[in-house]
Amino acid sequence: MLALPQRPYIPLGSLRAVLAYPAEEHAVAEERLHGALAKVGLSDLVDSLDACAAWSDILSLGEQQRIGFARAQLMRADLLLLDEATSALDEPSEAALFRMLRAELPTAAIVSIGHRSTLAALHHRTIDLDRRLSLSRSA
Repeated sequence: MLALPQRPYIPLGSLRAVLAYPAEEHAVAEERLHGALAKVGLSDLVDSLDACAAWSDILSLGEQQRIGFARAQLMRADLLLLDEATSALDEPSEAALFRMLRAELPTAAIVSIGHRSTLAALHHRTIDLDRRLSLSRSA
Protein backbone atom coordinates (compact mmCIF):
# COMPACT_ATOMS: atom_id res chain seq x y z
CA MET A 1 0.00 0.00 0.00
CA LEU A 2 1.19 3.51 -0.77
CA ALA A 3 -0.43 6.81 0.16
CA LEU A 4 0.02 9.82 -2.12
CA PRO A 5 -0.99 12.94 -0.20
CA GLN A 6 -1.47 16.41 -1.63
CA ARG A 7 2.00 17.35 -0.39
CA PRO A 8 4.28 14.30 -0.64
CA TYR A 9 6.98 13.69 1.95
CA ILE A 10 10.31 14.81 0.50
CA PRO A 11 13.24 13.63 2.66
CA LEU A 12 16.50 15.54 2.85
CA GLY A 13 19.28 14.16 0.71
CA SER A 14 19.82 13.26 -2.90
CA LEU A 15 17.07 13.22 -5.48
CA ARG A 16 17.79 9.49 -5.77
CA ALA A 17 16.85 9.12 -2.09
CA VAL A 18 13.72 11.23 -2.62
CA LEU A 19 12.56 8.97 -5.46
CA ALA A 20 13.45 5.70 -3.73
CA TYR A 21 11.73 6.63 -0.46
CA PRO A 22 10.68 4.67 1.59
CA ALA A 23 13.25 2.20 0.20
CA GLU A 24 16.98 2.74 0.67
CA GLU A 25 18.64 5.26 -1.63
CA HIS A 26 20.45 2.71 -3.80
CA ALA A 27 17.74 0.03 -3.71
CA VAL A 28 16.30 1.10 -7.08
CA ALA A 29 18.24 0.50 -10.29
CA GLU A 30 19.45 3.55 -12.18
CA GLU A 31 17.48 2.75 -15.33
CA ARG A 32 14.26 2.37 -13.34
CA LEU A 33 14.79 5.82 -11.81
CA HIS A 34 15.37 7.32 -15.25
CA GLY A 35 12.25 5.61 -16.60
CA ALA A 36 10.11 6.72 -13.66
CA LEU A 37 11.19 10.34 -14.08
CA ALA A 38 10.45 10.18 -17.81
CA LYS A 39 6.99 8.69 -17.24
CA VAL A 40 5.98 11.50 -14.91
CA GLY A 41 7.40 14.28 -17.08
CA LEU A 42 10.51 15.03 -15.05
CA SER A 43 13.24 13.78 -17.43
CA ASP A 44 15.09 17.04 -16.97
CA LEU A 45 15.96 15.96 -13.41
CA VAL A 46 17.88 12.81 -14.43
CA ASP A 47 21.24 14.61 -14.25
CA SER A 48 20.42 15.72 -10.68
CA LEU A 49 19.84 12.27 -9.17
CA ASP A 50 22.94 12.47 -6.98
CA ALA A 51 22.56 16.13 -6.06
CA CYS A 52 21.83 16.63 -2.38
CA ALA A 53 19.50 19.52 -1.71
CA ALA A 54 16.39 20.63 0.12
CA TRP A 55 14.23 19.27 -2.70
CA SER A 56 11.00 20.33 -1.01
CA ASP A 57 12.19 23.93 -1.41
CA ILE A 58 13.43 23.46 -4.99
CA LEU A 59 10.58 21.48 -6.57
CA SER A 60 7.19 23.08 -7.13
CA LEU A 61 4.19 21.37 -5.54
CA GLY A 62 3.24 20.00 -8.97
CA GLU A 63 6.72 18.52 -9.39
CA GLN A 64 6.53 17.05 -5.88
CA GLN A 65 3.21 15.44 -6.81
CA ARG A 66 4.84 13.98 -9.93
CA ILE A 67 7.57 12.55 -7.66
CA GLY A 68 4.80 10.83 -5.70
CA PHE A 69 3.51 9.20 -8.89
CA ALA A 70 7.06 8.14 -9.79
CA ARG A 71 7.36 6.48 -6.36
CA ALA A 72 4.07 4.67 -6.91
CA GLN A 73 5.35 3.29 -10.19
CA LEU A 74 8.70 2.28 -8.65
CA MET A 75 7.14 0.63 -5.58
CA ARG A 76 4.56 -1.29 -7.60
CA ALA A 77 2.05 -1.08 -4.75
CA ASP A 78 -1.15 -3.12 -4.94
CA LEU A 79 -3.20 -0.37 -3.33
CA LEU A 80 -2.77 3.36 -3.90
CA LEU A 81 -4.55 5.90 -1.72
CA LEU A 82 -4.51 9.34 -3.33
CA ASP A 83 -5.61 12.38 -1.35
CA GLU A 84 -5.71 15.44 -3.63
CA ALA A 85 -2.56 13.96 -5.21
CA THR A 86 -2.94 15.97 -8.43
CA SER A 87 -4.32 19.23 -7.06
CA ALA A 88 -1.33 21.28 -8.25
CA LEU A 89 -1.38 19.87 -11.79
CA ASP A 90 -3.41 20.88 -14.80
CA GLU A 91 -6.12 18.49 -16.00
CA PRO A 92 -4.20 17.05 -18.99
CA SER A 93 -1.23 16.27 -16.71
CA GLU A 94 -3.55 14.71 -14.15
CA ALA A 95 -5.10 12.46 -16.83
CA ALA A 96 -1.66 11.49 -18.18
CA LEU A 97 -0.45 10.46 -14.71
CA PHE A 98 -3.55 8.34 -14.10
CA ARG A 99 -3.10 6.66 -17.52
CA MET A 100 0.53 5.96 -16.62
CA LEU A 101 -0.51 4.35 -13.32
CA ARG A 102 -3.07 2.17 -15.09
CA ALA A 103 -0.48 1.09 -17.67
CA GLU A 104 2.29 0.44 -15.15
CA LEU A 105 0.13 -1.02 -12.36
CA PRO A 106 -2.83 -2.67 -14.14
CA THR A 107 -3.91 -4.75 -11.15
CA ALA A 108 -3.51 -2.05 -8.50
CA ALA A 109 -6.56 -0.67 -6.74
CA ILE A 110 -6.55 3.13 -6.86
CA VAL A 111 -8.67 5.04 -4.38
CA SER A 112 -8.56 8.79 -4.74
CA ILE A 113 -10.15 11.71 -2.99
CA GLY A 114 -10.43 15.01 -4.79
CA HIS A 115 -12.61 17.97 -5.60
CA ARG A 116 -12.17 18.13 -9.36
CA SER A 117 -15.02 16.83 -11.45
CA THR A 118 -12.45 15.58 -14.00
CA LEU A 119 -11.36 12.84 -11.58
CA ALA A 120 -14.58 10.90 -12.14
CA ALA A 121 -13.62 10.06 -15.73
CA LEU A 122 -10.32 8.62 -14.51
CA HIS A 123 -11.92 5.93 -12.33
CA HIS A 124 -14.12 2.90 -12.90
CA ARG A 125 -16.35 3.69 -9.93
CA THR A 126 -17.06 6.88 -8.02
CA ILE A 127 -18.74 7.84 -4.80
CA ASP A 128 -20.01 11.39 -4.65
CA LEU A 129 -20.35 12.65 -1.10
CA ASP A 130 -22.42 15.78 -0.88
CA ARG A 131 -23.11 16.64 2.70
CA ARG A 132 -25.49 19.47 3.32
CA LEU A 133 -25.51 20.77 6.80
CA SER A 134 -28.63 22.32 8.21
CA LEU A 135 -28.56 24.18 11.47
CA SER A 136 -31.55 24.84 13.59
CA ARG A 137 -31.93 26.97 16.66
CA SER A 138 -34.10 26.19 19.55
CA ALA A 139 -35.46 28.82 21.86
